[in-house]
Order: sequence, then C-alpha cells, then structure tokens
Amino acid sequence: MGQYLYVGIANELFAPRKKRGWQIYYTKEEIEEKLSGKINLALYDFIEEDEEGYLWRLNKEVFLKNIEAFLKEQLKNTEQEMPEELVELLRTGDYEAIMLAAKNKQYCELQQLDLNHGYLLKEIDVYTETLVFFMEGKAYLECYWSLFEYMSKLIHKASENVLKDTVVIALD
Repeated sequence: MGQYLYVGIANELFAPRKKRGWQIYYTKEEIEEKLSGKINLALYDFIEEDEEGYLWRLNKEVFLKNIEAFLKEQLKNTEQEMPEELVELLRTGDYEAIMLAAKNKQYCELQQLDLNHGYLLKEIDVYTETLVFFMEGKAYLECYWSLFEYMSKLIHKASENVLKDTVVIALD
C-alpha cells in the first residue's frame, strides 16, 4: 500500500515538551528557537502550555487576510483553479464556516487533517491541524525528511504571501 503526500497550512501546531525517546524536556523558548526558519511563529497565537507540550494557532486575521490569494497562488502552480463556491466562502471572512468546510472536506483544495511532521524537528514530533491544499496519492517513499525540508524551503522562497511561513508537508 502507498501513502498520500499532503502539503498544507499548519493551522495549529503542537510540540511535545519531551525529546523523542529520552527523558530530556524542552522549554517553550527552546522549541520556538528550534522551529525558527521552518515555521514563522510570529504568525501564530500561543494558546496553551501543559505538562505534555505547547500549542500555537495561526492568527485568524492573518489567515483570513491571506488565504484566498495564497490558495490561488499555490493552485496556479498545479494548473488548477479554485472552485467559485470556495472563493465565495473565503470572501465572507467567516472563520468558523471556513474551518467547518475544511473539517467536513467540502473542497479538495482546503481539507483539515491532523498530521505528524517529524521532519520539522529531528528531536521532537510536531503535530498539526493542517489545512491541506495539495495532495497526491500512492507515494512510495522510505526516506523523505530531506525531501520535505527541500520542498518546504522551495515553497517559502517561491511565495511572497505571508502564509508561506505556515506550510507543512506530510506523508500519511
């Protein structure tokens, strides 16, 4: 069986305190430093800290201001167009309605998935609620962390939109 390759916006980020396989714990500041250059946490609101880890959510205003232009830009790279119904939904600025549509997977161009991004930090698995805008089925890869890092950097460099700094990639 193959897996699916997903590219999307990390709407929520959860980083555990504990290093993978060790009794070593990180502070919020240490994790933020490790994530710098990979995810722009300035675009996120810090939500909570508990004994398990740290949670950030993409700022709603940043999301709503940029999502339509960003999706159009990304879909143009795949020679696809966004459905008019999705454009209309994004233009309403109704954050809850947009998130509900993503959760219910109403549009293949914007679907919510919970994913693990082990490539972001080598010591910690970073979990996200991801708003997927591109997926490809039956990917057969065994070693892909370098590929994901490479693809992520390409997206960051190729886009001028602020949401470029929220893009994550997953194979699930």
